[in-house]
Amino acid sequence: MYNVSKDEIIVTILLCIFMFVNLISKDYQVDILSNELSLLVLVVASSYLFFNRIVKLIFKRKKNDFYCTTALIQTLKFKGAGRAGYVCYVIDYEDENNNLHTKELHTFCSIKSLKPGDKIKINVDRNNPDNIIVVDSDLLIAITICAAGIAFESFIIISYISVC
Repeated sequence: MYNVSKDEIIVTILLCIFMFVNLISKDYQVDILSNELSLLVLVVASSYLFFNRIVKLIFKRKKNDFYCTTALIQTLKFKGAGRAGYVCYVIDYEDENNNLHTKELHTFCSIKSLKPGDKIKINVDRNNPDNIIVVDSDLLIAITICAAGIAFESFIIISYISVC
């Protein structure tokens, strides 16, 4: 499951409004916006939506506020989402002060099939122990989203070039 942040929702709403205004202006044959400007807005908004996660992950990992530790997968929960569902991992980890924390991972991606009792590598924020980065999972999700973004951006640009 992909958690959407507030800024991504705002960009999506603004993009929808922009495209709606552009569509109405084209229907009434009023040239408010040029095709190049429309393409530029679409490329910038979609590239933000696809590539901001990897940029945030890189900057978040560059801070020296995180330390590396391991977390133990305690249980797996099946969460219903519409007609389908997903597996939620419940992990336990200790911070620097040896305080035990329990957290549910709703956005987790792994190549291996993980089961209760397995350990995963995490980075824990020193200032806020509830803020963690699941290293391999976040990187794999970011790479997948970037690949989708590159494909989508290429499709937009190729479509524009073939029309012109």
